[in-house]
Amino acid sequence: AVQPALALLPEDFEEQWRSLRSSNHEEIVTDELLALAREKFGRVEFVYITQLLAFAFPHLATKLASRKAVKAGDVYVDGMQVPPKEFSAHAPPAGSRLTVKNVGKVGRMSCKVAAKVHAWNALRAGRPEAQLRVILKDAEAGWAVVNKPAGMHSTTQGMEGQKPLKQLTLQAYLPALLPPPKSLDRCRAPKVVHRLDYRVGGPLVVATTKEALRELKMAFEKRTVSKEYRAIVCGLVGEEGEVFRME
Repeated sequence: AVQPALALLPEDFEEQWRSLRSSNHEEIVTDELLALAREKFGRVEFVYITQLLAFAFPHLATKLASRKAVKAGDVYVDGMQVPPKEFSAHAPPAGSRLTVKNVGKVGRMSCKVAAKVHAWNALRAGRPEAQLRVILKDAEAGWAVVNKPAGMHSTTQGMEGQKPLKQLTLQAYLPALLPPPKSLDRCRAPKVVHRLDYRVGGPLVVATTKEALRELKMAFEKRTVSKEYRAIVCGLVGEEGEVFRME
């Protein structure tokens, strides 16, 4: 269910992310599993290992996700690692033990994120539009809407030549604002779905599960999400409907 506010302090969320541990998942390949994978992907004689992974493991439900697992060296067959570049390898035969390691692995986080959130918001008390806060969230579905203050980068993209850990981005602050999802399909850390420019403040959609991240990114790519920008200007800008320029 969508919730309009946070119930825990930021420290609780940051600690929850840090305490997460990865796990290994195993699946015994069967003739039935291979047949179902062939049917799903329209294969006649064989399926590729990435297709079998996408069918057998819910957290690798897309071809891209299964390719990333192989590339990261996390896929093993009977205890032997699948070479990271063997995307086109055939699926192992029935009776093989298929293992995916590091499921739910958490990414690198900045230090004392919650304390930095408190410090940022304390300096902007009484100005909610300038504070880091959650506007809406659906923890079960794995998404939220977070307020991005003006004067802050959304991600490290576009920060060439700067030190991201010294000038934190909104994405770096997210582990202090949002709890990790219960799903093993979770992102390695909360991810920004789209960006707002450095000088623009407003609602930003973020995701904590890979499925939500995929679906939301697709919604933005297909332009099924609309955005409205508002600006405060001084001086004469003409009548309604007229075009004016800013140098």
